[in-house]
Amino acid sequence: GVFVASTGFSIIREMKNRNVDKRYLFHCLRLHQSLRQMEQRSSGGNYPAITEEELGEIKIPIPSKATQSRIVSDMDAAYVAKKQKEGEAQRLLDGIDDYLLGELGIEQPEEGENTLRNRMFIRRFSDISGGRFDAPFHQNKYTLETTKYPMSKFGDCVFINPHTSFLHLSPDTLATFIPMGRVSEKFGEADITVSRKLEESGGYTRFQDNDLIWAKITPCMQNGKSAVVRGLRNAIGFGSTEFHVFRAKQEMNIGYVYGLLRLRSLRNHATLYFSGTAGQQRVADELFKRLSIPKPPLKKQTEIAERIAETRSQAKELREEAKKELEEASKEAEAMIFGG
Repeated sequence: GVFVASTGFSIIREMKNRNVDKRYLFHCLRLHQSLRQMEQRSSGGNYPAITEEELGEIKIPIPSKATQSRIVSDMDAAYVAKKQKEGEAQRLLDGIDDYLLGELGIEQPEEGENTLRNRMFIRRFSDISGGRFDAPFHQNKYTLETTKYPMSKFGDCVFINPHTSFLHLSPDTLATFIPMGRVSEKFGEADITVSRKLEESGGYTRFQDNDLIWAKITPCMQNGKSAVVRGLRNAIGFGSTEFHVFRAKQEMNIGYVYGLLRLRSLRNHATLYFSGTAGQQRVADELFKRLSIPKPPLKKQTEIAERIAETRSQAKELREEAKKELEEASKEAEAMIFGG
């Protein structure tokens, strides 16, 4: 083909070999064997890339037209199936907020149009004295108010950034290490496979089993990087300094609190509590000091937490199934193209 170089990608404008279906070439270039050739020919530092000349040297087997058509058909179907399952998984995840708000009997108002009238507001002087007076901060009153269950101050339900002491443990004791990159924003899970000695924990955020770690820095907070950590090495861990840590008090299920703090509406509201310079803004503790949450009976909290966990598990399984099915289709295509 004729490749025209562009910023970050190359374009196939026309096919020189009329025996090659462009759709077949599209799928073939995405298979492992072709990607491995590209990787070997790539150059560069943080963002390795392949040049137009090197791309032109990639060797592409050309099976019969019938085989090409079959590969195109199979791979197209595999990508469609993958997209459908991923869409179903996303719908499950997107439905968690509606489920949680519905179970708690919370009706949140829809955002109004950005008109001058909608930006005007009135507050009592007592509401703004002794604190910050940022217009958006006071204009956008956020509430999880419900008449279905009693309301409680957030700080009466959980310990906010509690002290976790390692002084009684040997410096050689192993603990789970969780940097920000090991927390999934999609599924709200933490990778707990890495361990480090406590002597390396200086300056890091410390936590223990069943704590909730919640990213406070932009854009991780908006993206939903948070997790309830369980199964930690020796039941303790340390990680990014950009986590808020919450620990449940009596009659509180931390999984229920986790569901509330992952509400998209709450995360959007949390941006009003940002402090710091642009690009390094963090949610201040003041958000949690002002926040009140519904406090259902512990049994109901547990029911809600288990339902949320089950929904996330179903979504994750769907995405993993979609990935596995595409990998299997790719292996079959490679066998037809490259043999073996």
